Amino acid sequence: MKHDIYKKDLTLVGVLVQAWDVFTKNIWLVLGTALIFVLPVNILLYFEPLSNQRDGYYFLIQLLNIVFSLGSVLAFASLAKQYFDGKKPTLIRSLKDAILRFGQAFLTLILMLFGIFMTLVPAFFSYTLNTFSDGALADHLWYLILHLAMVVLSGIAFIFYYVSWSFSFFVVMLNKKSFFRAMHHSQAVILGRWWKVFGYKLVYGLIAFSVGFLMGFIVYFVLPESIYLEYILNVLVAFATSYFILVAVVFYLNLEASTKKSLLK
Repeated sequence: MKHDIYKKDLTLVGVLVQAWDVFTKNIWLVLGTALIFVLPVNILLYFEPLSNQRDGYYFLIQLLNIVFSLGSVLAFASLAKQYFDGKKPTLIRSLKDAILRFGQAFLTLILMLFGIFMTLVPAFFSYTLNTFSDGALADHLWYLILHLAMVVLSGIAFIFYYVSWSFSFFVVMLNKKSFFRAMHHSQAVILGRWWKVFGYKLVYGLIAFSVGFLMGFIVYFVLPESIYLEYILNVLVAFATSYFILVAVVFYLNLEASTKKSLLK
């Protein structure tokens, strides 16, 4: 029997409820998965703090953060899909799926970043014109209007494609598509519902930020002072982040299911 997320369009709260269902019923699996992806960098930072190293080490840490963050997204996507398909989610299966699709997901990430960067070209172009003129263009009204228009245009394009491609990693993981095909699939799922997706993601983002802020407040202002506070916060944030990744997965699966139903009508 198909799960409810495949049968009907979920409300904003409905997505949160279904994600909470996955989260709580697989709480130890979620915690274990989160720890696998957050502990390596924190252990490395414990023995080699950033303050003691040069720029190369900083770059390495940032790269590892990207790698483990992307890996966690893929693993939790697999976990949620197993659950909603009526299977018992396992850590081994989730990690195996994430590892097998990681290369495709990472290359898709690079392609997405390039595409999103290209949306900023108009703003960079108008700024460069003024730089080459030693700032002389800034005194002209036509240039100020042009520059403002280019900034607004770039901002709109940036937000539009950021939202449109935001499900690409789930497509790579769950639909076995990569690169342009994954980005196109993500955009197709959102087609006609861009404002809904933007609004939902904005609300979920604000909730996630509030949870992170509350955790930071508790760790630094309520708990006794300790050199381990930063690592405690990182683990708590990773655990909370896992829930919001599941929220995004539920939202994607529900949107894709309704997209398929509309195509069959």
